[in-house]
Amino acid sequence: MDSQSVLWAGVGYGGAPLPAGRDTFELENISQGEVTSTTPVDHYAMIREARLGDGSVDIVLDGGAVVAADDVRALRAPEVPAL
Repeated sequence: MDSQSVLWAGVGYGGAPLPAGRDTFELENISQGEVTSTTPVDHYAMIREARLGDGSVDIVLDGGAVVAADDVRALRAPEVPAL
């Protein structure tokens, strides 16, 4: 499968801003105009904090969303612009 980066502006189909909240992304696979399957899409966010909770670790993302550490599949260093 090919991989591409997408920068989403947080807007709906008509271009109007969507309400604040936690978003997920899915890829609809379409054949002859019909959705044949839906595939979750990995997405990336800056991590601001890791918290030890009641026997688990929670990750706080940029913007305040909190996810369980078990839901994080990978970590990577931010890209640093070349000088």
